[in-house]
Amino acid sequence: MYIQKLEVNNFRQLKNITINFEKNTSILAGPNNSGKTSLIQLMKRTLSDKKFNFNVADFNAYDLCSYVNKWHIFF
Repeated sequence: MYIQKLEVNNFRQLKNITINFEKNTSILAGPNNSGKTSLIQLMKRTLSDKKFNFNVADFNAYDLCSYVNKWHIFF
């Protein structure tokens, strides 16, 4: 089993993204402050066996009213 696609809305720097992952290898690359670490943190939290909690710093305060917070991971 592998993750095929990830959709993220309003998590840290990630306002509205969709990432399609390759079956064997996917590489995250981008400039500083583009959301690479945010994506890894979100995946780590949601795929972990441990209970995770979000806090207000995880969401962009300017976008809280305009986005419904949702994350979709497709296997």
